[in-house]
Amino acid sequence: MTEIQKQAQQLGDYMVLWRRQFHQFPELSLQEAATSRHIQQELQNMGLEPVVLKNRSVIARLDGPLPGRRLAIRADIDALPLQEETGLSYASQVPGVMHACGHDYHAACLLGVAKLLLQNQKSLCGSVYLCFQTAEEVSEGGAWQIVDYLKENGGVDQAIAAHVSGSLPGGHIQLPAGPMMAGIAQWTLTVSGTGGHGSRPDLCRDPIRPASDILREFSAIPVNRHAPFDVCVINPCTFHAGTAFNIVPEQAVVSGNLRYFKPGDIDVIRRSMEEIAAGIAAAHGCRATLDFEGMLPPCYNDPEAAAAGQALCAQLGIPLAPSGDPDTGSDDFAEFLSAFSGFYLRIGAHSGQPGTVGVHHNPRFALDDSSLPTAAAFLAAYAATFLRA
Repeated sequence: MTEIQKQAQQLGDYMVLWRRQFHQFPELSLQEAATSRHIQQELQNMGLEPVVLKNRSVIARLDGPLPGRRLAIRADIDALPLQEETGLSYASQVPGVMHACGHDYHAACLLGVAKLLLQNQKSLCGSVYLCFQTAEEVSEGGAWQIVDYLKENGGVDQAIAAHVSGSLPGGHIQLPAGPMMAGIAQWTLTVSGTGGHGSRPDLCRDPIRPASDILREFSAIPVNRHAPFDVCVINPCTFHAGTAFNIVPEQAVVSGNLRYFKPGDIDVIRRSMEEIAAGIAAAHGCRATLDFEGMLPPCYNDPEAAAAGQALCAQLGIPLAPSGDPDTGSDDFAEFLSAFSGFYLRIGAHSGQPGTVGVHHNPRFALDDSSLPTAAAFLAAYAATFLRA
């Protein structure tokens, strides 16, 4: 066991205490006032000088005695609109709000990392930015404000983050090279025609038929217009048109999302969708507009950085979980990885406690927080290695 691992074990109770404090008093995205304030105060107690952004994200820079490279470590801190049903002694005390994705774990872990790096500060050459991010769970996520702050202050050489997993065995790390989580875009298709009486469709331009045809062709994009080696999913989720059985509507509005794993694929997919929508709508005498929002690139792990992380796991004796398939969910840590190289890893914390589950975003979601020292030791050791002279 390395010295950092021993130090992390000694901080285990400290991190568990903070994790359960955050868990009992969760705050929704863009409402993390108390959580942010507690983090700011604790960092100040350590002797650091945190900066609080407009969205309440907290950033603290920790400098080694010598100049060198710069590393950002991110932890998200927001909770979800769920009523907790775990029955745990430290269950949420806020009705309808719960840490059901492990962001309480992330925040506590990064506080532990801060203490570990301060204990090993003399060996660091360069700077570490400890980034406690608000609003990960919403489409207008808080990552971009931190990324902008980092860029305004000279940028970083790498950015890393860990996400706890309720399904992986405790203390195991999953760190693949390449795609880790999908990129996402929310899209809205509006087909405009000419309304009228349902008995005279010849005098109308029905938008429902072209909208349906467009959706059928959207489903063919992954096969006919997209490289077979790269995965993408285009999924319609809402369809609204019409008000009565005998009225041809003026508009049909469809919304959905698309997911992809190859950086830059969004441009190819979007162009294909726009061409299909415009062509089919015109053939029916209608017009189509396609709007995109909530766009995030994929979480793509830099192969060199991932290899360094995997080698560190071997050095620390941390079991590596099989890479498996990329996650089709999305995370705005992708904003960091798009701006800077780095990686996103998963740390196992499967609980197995009766009455709870390891499925994230579930009201019975629970974690084994005894894996916190492993997570903190890895992140701190990676920082120390990365900032070695």
